[in-house]
Amino acid sequence: MPASTQAGPPARTERGGPALHVALLGTFELTVGGIPRRVGRGPSRLVALLALNRRGLSRAHAARMLTPHLESDSARGSLRRQLARLRARAPAELVEEHGGRLRLAPRVSVDVQEAEALASRVAGGATAEGDTEIGERLSLELLPGWDDGWLLPVRARLTDRFLNALEAHARGLEERGDRDAAIATVHHMLGADPL
Repeated sequence: MPASTQAGPPARTERGGPALHVALLGTFELTVGGIPRRVGRGPSRLVALLALNRRGLSRAHAARMLTPHLESDSARGSLRRQLARLRARAPAELVEEHGGRLRLAPRVSVDVQEAEALASRVAGGATAEGDTEIGERLSLELLPGWDDGWLLPVRARLTDRFLNALEAHARGLEERGDRDAAIATVHHMLGADPL
């Protein structure tokens, strides 16, 4: 679910700048101050790659991951072009560079990290009984339709983790006697992975 359709981060950060949020579950969306910002396919892939590698990546590694079909020089040139396009269409503080390493700024929120924290709470049994969005949030696929090689193992890992949390949630709901909610959670699981 895109950030613009769910209760997301505030429109401004504590430092006074616009809140920056990246949604990768359901579809890609970059929001600046709560307003969606179109950045194009290439820059979106770069933002997604950095959002899934919060510690950052060297320019060379990012270039290889984004364009494995190109020679090193061409891949680095492509990365430079995508960075320039991104910086022209999004706030400059979105991507930081230190010592040849690129990363998203620490203040950028990412829905994947929020969903992983939710999955950890759910799997540990520490969820609010009234949270009706758990099934919906944890059954969203990571960037459906994107077939980048660097994305596939992350998608598989997240799907497994979210399904594990949903299974724990369904069991907890059944133990509390809320069978309707447990069945709804199982249907979310089946929607995420019919097998």
